[in-house]
Amino acid sequence: MNCSFFNNENQFKIINESQFEIDSLSIVPDSRNLNTNLKVGESKLIKTELGKIKTDGSFHLSFINSKTKEKFHKNFGYFTNGIANDYLTIITIKNDTILIKSEFK
Repeated sequence: MNCSFFNNENQFKIINESQFEIDSLSIVPDSRNLNTNLKVGESKLIKTELGKIKTDGSFHLSFINSKTKEKFHKNFGYFTNGIANDYLTIITIKNDTILIKSEFK
């Protein structure tokens, strides 16, 4: 298998299909520690970097429901030796559900 397309940058498409705005959304690990907000119906492409991480692990999504101020957390995905094997992860946030789908090249 040719692994030349693998790198330590990861792409996540976040889709807000909920009835609330999303505040302080972050996905870690990310060497840049970025946070973003999403309005109802909005989607964004987020790129994270694993930086100097050379271990195995999973990603962690967190955000705040701007109406209720409730915090949400979810572990997902997998990376090995600091490299994720999927090309794009699509995360759809609904009122009571978080859907996660990985796409591979």
